[in-house]
Amino acid sequence: QQLAKWSEDLQAAIMLASVIAMQIAGFAGLAIWQFSDNRVDTAIFFEDNPRESPLLNVSDADWVEQLAIHYETTNSPHGMHLPLRPRRQNNKGLLSLDRRWRKQAFHVVREAFRWSCPPVAIGWQHLLTAPSGLSSGHPLGSAAALGSPSRQPSPVRLVAVSSAGSGAEGGLCLGCYLAVHTWNAADRPEGEPGVRVHGHLLESRAALWTMDAIGLLRLAGHADDRQTALGWHLAVAAPRDVDVASRRLVVREAASALWSAEAVGDGEVVLRMALGTVCGAYLALGGVGGGDEARDETSAFASVRAARAAVDAEG
Repeated sequence: QQLAKWSEDLQAAIMLASVIAMQIAGFAGLAIWQFSDNRVDTAIFFEDNPRESPLLNVSDADWVEQLAIHYETTNSPHGMHLPLRPRRQNNKGLLSLDRRWRKQAFHVVREAFRWSCPPVAIGWQHLLTAPSGLSSGHPLGSAAALGSPSRQPSPVRLVAVSSAGSGAEGGLCLGCYLAVHTWNAADRPEGEPGVRVHGHLLESRAALWTMDAIGLLRLAGHADDRQTALGWHLAVAAPRDVDVASRRLVVREAASALWSAEAVGDGEVVLRMALGTVCGAYLALGGVGGGDEARDETSAFASVRAARAAVDAEG
């Protein structure tokens, strides 16, 4: 879904991306601009813009706000194109003007600063020098898949090749391809802006993924050429109902997690969260046909857990 200008959703996404960028760059911290909304002096603005409304059926007091919302713009079309200040406020704050309302961005930033990550190598760039690293001929071992500055990462299919455990709570969808669809009602849970990720037994339903050198895992395509959620990022959503220590996996338009691919065998890796709400947890698939993660008879939803489960990457 498109994040609208002036919305709390977009502000929260921008703030989260800023905190992630700070973490990637290795900075000790950052200053948030700004803590709360505040009043601004619009005298200079109205020296360069009409005080009378240039919009039909819109009052003089409301035209700036209506222009900003309906045309999704942040700058005036008049004069020197100065920034718009709806309601004569700077609305970049994490709190409202009276500091009584905590915006979505407040909660996102607070949680991002609380993330406690173990030392995890980000991306798959470290596989080049790791003793158990992948061969240069493997899709994840090529310069393209490693996010080479001169080339775009090569899309790969991810298929589960080992279990994260046993029984109903184990990662039992072996041979399943990581996929993203919207055909099942459970793919779009109420209140979730993204789409749940699952494993599918049919290769024709597989998603194509890329990971750049900083660890952003993106949905790059589908085996059946659908256009669903292209460019969206692998992220973590709400805890599972039966296990609050593990989280559901989704793809969302805004990035909120970084990933690492750790080599565990010939052409096999485990995907581990390197930055996010459950740092250090591993991607896993549930069982087909039963349990809380079952999607239908040929697919099961994905999650992140403490237990390791390996996947293979196919070019």
